[in-house]
Amino acid sequence: MFRAYALDLDQIGSLIENEPVKSIYDNVDREKINSSLKKFLKANVTCLNGEKLIEIFFPSKCCPVFLSHSGLDKSRVEQFAQWLKKNFEINSFIDSDLWGCITDLQREIDQECKENASKQSIERYIKSRCSGTPFNANKYESTTHVHIMLCQALAHMIDRAECFIFLGSSNSYSNQNGEKGTFSPWIYHELSMVGIMRERKRESIPDFSQLNCSSTMFEGDEGKKKIKVFYPEPLKEHVLLTENCLKLWASQNFSTNSVNDPLSEEAVRLCENKDAKEKWEKALNWLYEKCRKKVTEYETSSLL
Repeated sequence: MFRAYALDLDQIGSLIENEPVKSIYDNVDREKINSSLKKFLKANVTCLNGEKLIEIFFPSKCCPVFLSHSGLDKSRVEQFAQWLKKNFEINSFIDSDLWGCITDLQREIDQECKENASKQSIERYIKSRCSGTPFNANKYESTTHVHIMLCQALAHMIDRAECFIFLGSSNSYSNQNGEKGTFSPWIYHELSMVGIMRERKRESIPDFSQLNCSSTMFEGDEGKKKIKVFYPEPLKEHVLLTENCLKLWASQNFSTNSVNDPLSEEAVRLCENKDAKEKWEKALNWLYEKCRKKVTEYETSSLL
């Protein structure tokens, strides 16, 4: 990661309201991931390789921008990702669009363990699932492992991304006794990782590549009482962006001067990919140069 920013989603509604609410990726193949996952679980149900599971379910690809957000803001985050793609050819990482929900992985592990267990284990499994007692070994173990895998995968994606943008909103932030923070453990984890990670030199950032994974959203268990844990804001020195900053950013001309080679479709495709990479690199260069410190609405008038 090279630089981190914070942006208030509640303040940029007019900027992104006309963008489509959909993933920026059209090459997502969730069925292939789930098929590979089921084959792996059936072949290794007695002793699962955690790194292999991460590789299958949380494939790691390079995105220029990592968008940290509340799941309740998914539609607006997708609109902002569309805005970045349209203006700067920037492909953003949105975990739910590209990986789906971790409940999917957890259910697959639980189901496979249940199917391969002895009769006694099955009876114990069902009893623990149906009982109201705190003890639920199967669920607890799968939840712990899956959450650790997700933590590792998220940290890796943040590290590989060039730019981190936290899209805060009334859904992600809260005030408790005068202290700003979040009830989301995932937002807390992502912001904490940004605070811990050392700033990369831009030369060490991997080349951009298209993602080839997919998403399917699953509903969690309903009707269960959930504990609420408050996490004070861990990252307080990120650069603040405003709607005015984004408008100034979008007003710049980052088009490339490359001339497409008309000799073949392949040559044209390669040239277009090169132009897209040059455009988002120029766009991020401008953002880094003009927004190095905390920016107020008053200060944005002098950014140009």
